[in-house]
Amino acid sequence: MNRGKLIFGPCGIGKSYYINKNLKDSNIIIEDGDIILKEACVKNKNYYWYSESHYENIKNIISVFELKLNEGVNILYSGNPLIYIPDIIIIIDKNTRWERLLKRKINKEFCPSFEQFEKEENIYLTAIENGVCYIKSFNDIKKILTY
Repeated sequence: MNRGKLIFGPCGIGKSYYINKNLKDSNIIIEDGDIILKEACVKNKNYYWYSESHYENIKNIISVFELKLNEGVNILYSGNPLIYIPDIIIIIDKNTRWERLLKRKINKEFCPSFEQFEKEENIYLTAIENGVCYIKSFNDIKKILTY
């Protein structure tokens, strides 16, 4: 069995929407990392990845993901790609992403502070500069996972 792919994308790019709306009629199977962690009863908050005081939480998240990846499961998640290096990063236009997050805030959903948003954006760009493979559209996921 082939190892699954770990796909990271920052908050607000539409990961859950993509999984829920676009993969139902596809032979590509990608699981939502947030759901995997919830089912495994592992604590999961975006800020864990950007705070040194949550090392144990991150260790638990990585352990669960490694088991799933070794089972051939593809995972889409929003973690810190400098701490846990993904196979692929999805990055979209920064302004579009911030607008989506502000809409979440209006709906009383999770929205990071602008400072956290900027920090996450810079971390993802650094990971790309360090050589992590990246795509700019969910349309490219199928191409990458079927090669």
